[in-house]
Amino acid sequence: MTGSLTQALQISILGVALVFLGILLLWGMMELAGRLTMPRKPKTLPVKPQKPSRDFVEARRKAVAAAVITAMAMQKTAFTVSTHRKREAITPWQAAYRSHQLRSAIAANNRRKKDK
Repeated sequence: MTGSLTQALQISILGVALVFLGILLLWGMMELAGRLTMPRKPKTLPVKPQKPSRDFVEARRKAVAAAVITAMAMQKTAFTVSTHRKREAITPWQAAYRSHQLRSAIAANNRRKKDK
């Protein structure tokens, strides 16, 4: 009786360890696939600052004036502004999963409309 109970416990522990090992292996493979498919940013070389020319300064002033006039004109119109300052880079795996979630939500919404 004790021998079979010990053997069952050993088999259970081995099974649990293999499951966790498999989960860690899958996680590592997904991380690797995500990093390999992530677009790389090109390296930029440092640029020495130069004194701006008079034409550049004048063009910059005109651009600022145009931006202010445009902002004042748009103040009377309604528009939405994104709260994200920097676009988040996502992997193709994440894009596919989010697309799947969106399709599932749309399908569920369409089913609810048909049921009413």
